[in-house]
Amino acid sequence: MKCKKCNQEMRFGQEACGTDINGNPIFKDFAYCDNCRIRVEIQQTPPVQPTNNGFQSAGVQNINNVPKKKKHGCLWSIIIFFLVCALLYQCGNSDKDSDTKNTNSTSVSNKVTNTPAVKKDSQKSKTNSKPKQEAKSKQKAKPKKTAKAKPTLSPKQIKAKEKKAAKAKKAKFINACKTYNYKKVMRNPNKYVGKKIKLKCQINQISEDGLFTQGFLRCYSYSGYDIYADDEYVVFDERAAKTPKLLSNDIITVYGTIEKPEEMTRALTGTKDTVFTIKMKYVKIHN
Repeated sequence: MKCKKCNQEMRFGQEACGTDINGNPIFKDFAYCDNCRIRVEIQQTPPVQPTNNGFQSAGVQNINNVPKKKKHGCLWSIIIFFLVCALLYQCGNSDKDSDTKNTNSTSVSNKVTNTPAVKKDSQKSKTNSKPKQEAKSKQKAKPKKTAKAKPTLSPKQIKAKEKKAAKAKKAKFINACKTYNYKKVMRNPNKYVGKKIKLKCQINQISEDGLFTQGFLRCYSYSGYDIYADDEYVVFDERAAKTPKLLSNDIITVYGTIEKPEEMTRALTGTKDTVFTIKMKYVKIHN
């Protein structure tokens, strides 16, 4: 007998595999390949059965024709068994849940049938909801109002509109201006910084803008007898258009905001003095 893998001759052997009813040993034959180390069972002597004439063998079974047992077959059968058990368990739980849901639904339906007043209320709410739904549908059916296109303005109309807005802004600022006492402001200037002020004064000197300096107006308030020589103010012209043009000795009313006092050096004496400072937004010239 040759090996199926290496095609070499196999050696034969025999070993006991058990005993019969009478205690006689039972042997089985096998072939063994020394090269591949493969063992193949050839035949198996069945247990001897007693007959009328003595003992007779039940026959010889050829082991080569018997299919080989697959490895791990037992493990797969165990795994399949557990999977089937798990599926059956889940099916049983789902059936229980469905039964409990059905019982709950039947109990709820029985309660509803036993309370006729609830049915009437539900019917009333349904009847009342119908006209509301119809009204909503009508409202939705109405076409949306298209926004009217704004009329385009001509350049003249745009300028007129801008002038009107500027006049309104000027009037609002002038109406918010107030007069303040010179000494009170100079004693506590931080309290009044940013306040809107109205001041009537006369221009004594006009200083033009320089490379590193800003032009200003040196003004004096009214002292009596048609003379303006009382309190001294430094006014910075912050107007947008710088019109009308201001000249020295003009009597004007200044509308602006109070700023921190400025230090000025006198040209004749060289002394330094702190002066009331105003940023002028609007002005009115008196004849």
